[in-house]
Amino acid sequence: MTSGWHLGITVGLASGAALGAAGVGCTVTASDAAAEDAGVFEGAEASAPTCDACLASRCTAVMALCETDEGCLAVRACTESAGCDATCKTACACSASSTDGGLPAEILYRAYAACIDERTCGACGADCASTCTSGPPETSPGPCGPPVEAGEGEEDGGLDASAGEAADAGTAPVSPVEACAQCADQKCSEAMRACGVGSECATFLACVHACTRAACVEDCRALYTTGMVAAGELAACVRAGCMDWCDTSNR
Repeated sequence: MTSGWHLGITVGLASGAALGAAGVGCTVTASDAAAEDAGVFEGAEASAPTCDACLASRCTAVMALCETDEGCLAVRACTESAGCDATCKTACACSASSTDGGLPAEILYRAYAACIDERTCGACGADCASTCTSGPPETSPGPCGPPVEAGEGEEDGGLDASAGEAADAGTAPVSPVEACAQCADQKCSEAMRACGVGSECATFLACVHACTRAACVEDCRALYTTGMVAAGELAACVRAGCMDWCDTSNR
């Protein structure tokens, strides 16, 4: 699909976009009902809203990280520009920088992309069936430099075996995506509950994920302000306690 994002990661998302200027494939409608009925999305494909909602429930922590960060959204916009191949995606990520002095956008985007690639046609395969007809998505960029030796720079992050850590001999190690999710569940449990299925936070995350234009993101922010705040609180918690697990840049 041809993207309607502004091209290039040096171009930030539009601010103050007028409501009703949602992008192609991201018409957003909402009611004044409670969070469980916070709105429905009419994407370019009939299955898109269900797929986006599933990913919001399966990639909650990393979607909050990326979708509340202007730099990460700019990387996503760059990777989704027309004709952006694998080399282009890597350049988009590797030339990114933080917009606010926080974590590099590259790291946030890699965590986000790794989960989307793993779970779109995995845990969300039934809901994302139309997206998976040609195989799983390949949104993750390549490395920016030589890979780090296995085990180098990694810490245990304080997780215990009950959180899924492969502590016992014979226990299969979890993927970086799963390790990140488990850390968020353990260390940010309250914030994760606030972004659970049916919450306005989950609706906000699904809304932004469905967007292909910056104006659509602005609409999601305006429609689901409370959800956006909750997503920001979750992102702050994950940044503070789980980036040893969620940073896939050297894995």
